[in-house]
Amino acid sequence: AVLLEDGVAVAGVVVAAVCIGLSIQLDSHVPDAAGSIVIGLMMGVMAVILVRRNRELLLGEAPRAETVATISELISAQPEVEGVHDVKAVVLGGGQIHFKAEIDFDAREIARQEVAKLDLAAAVERATDPNELSNLLTEFGASVVESLGDTVDRIEAEASKAVPELAHMDLEAD
Repeated sequence: AVLLEDGVAVAGVVVAAVCIGLSIQLDSHVPDAAGSIVIGLMMGVMAVILVRRNRELLLGEAPRAETVATISELISAQPEVEGVHDVKAVVLGGGQIHFKAEIDFDAREIARQEVAKLDLAAAVERATDPNELSNLLTEFGASVVESLGDTVDRIEAEASKAVPELAHMDLEAD
């Protein structure tokens, strides 16, 4: 930015010198006025370039829409996911992507997967008194939460394979 800005300043001095010389030689104010307009345009273009670049640096450069769509579709395709919303993605240094989204998980699907892992007959025999039922439900709740964590880990791994520039993924259960 500094090099580009200084380059435009030096070019402006050259344009001013040439235009003032032409004004004196031709005894006309037109070259001087034209030079002023050219210098003003050069400064305006430089200002627009700097504003755009600084905005990207301050707000973060956005990744390609196709990349964000690929990651979102991969998440949506999971059987445990009902919906994906509040998606935000930004390009970090080195072209790496930070992706954040809120996920509506299908709790019934996760519970179904955990129930399929249980020996229901043994669970029914074990849950004959209230304390045993409480212990069984506590264990089941813990396994559902662990399964949710495993699901998030699996989604992150699959997304990283599909989009190698994905450096960090933030999935929040909504």
